[in-house]
Amino acid sequence: MTKHKKGLYTINILENKNFMLLFSGRLISQLGDCIYGMATAWYILSETKSASQMALFMSFGTIVFAISSPIGGIITDRLDRKLLLCITDFIRGIMLFILSILMYLNITSISSLYIAAAILSICSSVFTPASSAILPTIVSREQLMKANSLTSMIQNFSNIFGIILGGILYSLIGIKGVFVINAISFIISGIIEIFLTTPKAPHSLLASNITYKNLTKDLYEAYIFLRGHKTILFFMLFSTAFTITITPIFAIYAQYYFTKVLALGPKELSYVNASVTLGILIGAFLLTKRSNGSFHRLISTGIMAYALFILGLHISILLNDKGFLTHNMTMYLFIILYGFFGILNSLINIPFSVVLQSMVPNQVLGRINALSNTFATAASPIGMIVGGFLADRLQMSYIFLMLVFIMLLLALFFNFQKDIKQLNIVELEPSNKEV
Repeated sequence: MTKHKKGLYTINILENKNFMLLFSGRLISQLGDCIYGMATAWYILSETKSASQMALFMSFGTIVFAISSPIGGIITDRLDRKLLLCITDFIRGIMLFILSILMYLNITSISSLYIAAAILSICSSVFTPASSAILPTIVSREQLMKANSLTSMIQNFSNIFGIILGGILYSLIGIKGVFVINAISFIISGIIEIFLTTPKAPHSLLASNITYKNLTKDLYEAYIFLRGHKTILFFMLFSTAFTITITPIFAIYAQYYFTKVLALGPKELSYVNASVTLGILIGAFLLTKRSNGSFHRLISTGIMAYALFILGLHISILLNDKGFLTHNMTMYLFIILYGFFGILNSLINIPFSVVLQSMVPNQVLGRINALSNTFATAASPIGMIVGGFLADRLQMSYIFLMLVFIMLLLALFFNFQKDIKQLNIVELEPSNKEV
């Protein structure tokens, strides 16, 4: 059995005090975040009576996050990461307390919600890379897969119960009460993170000034690092291409086919969405049982399986069009297949995170994580735009058949990368090596 460094690493990750503190803090703040997002969307819809206004508000936070992420990554690499976690959680908590007081005094407006959304997104653009960069410093490389899997599980757990609780709490205590609960969740998360014990990196630039010159210099350093580390750059670009390809499968095609062809409503569609989330949880749980093995085999097998299940959707649509399947039978097949998509999503995306945390030096990990988040955030709307364009012009069966070939090409391209074939989960370069 592998021996771990005393103080930071333990044999059982659930006995790792630092990981459990980070885990608990993220669970509380993410659950509060989902409750806030759901309740605020309902509030804007009820106030404006406009679905487009609701969609615009929900997109606004994502856009701000994507724009501010590179700067957030630089700040993560320049300042103490534990301090950043605490500060960003306290800022979000205090801001929501102030917003709830303004709402109780009836001196707020929709524009104030946009300002609050911007502050929340900017704080998230610092919190997200900081928490990811802390992870490889508090767990061993053998535990990174399990740690990322557990982190993915709490994120999806928060998404499920946050949406449910957001709707329930909004109906029971209103938007003001939801803001107070969300504020408390951030404050509690920040207090928990105070007790984290993280190693002080020798490259810490805590005393240095964050100036425009330093920001551009740090971004250039990240660019130079990626240019000199082709394997990491390949993983980031491949992940972006993969996200563009699969996003419309989750966000566009099921909704379009259920509405336009099967004539089914939101309730039936929610079963598909729940199936995806459940699949992601199952996939993350399966990876908690795996601490070694080939990244190449895991990811390439996952991509091939994606192609197989997309082919299953293609066949389901053909059978429905020919009258061999009823609309309800087709719906049940979609639910099952989308559940498998969720499992595969975890089996592919979580190893990508482990690769970055294991191979990227810790002093530049915040910037690389932030750039990866920016690529992924930008890839999703691109995928949705392309998916919507195709859905309006091609039959759904043709789209899925085209996606099968794209997945096979991605798998083939991935398999030709010789350096990646050598990557094993516990044999990656330590994340604290120098640039």
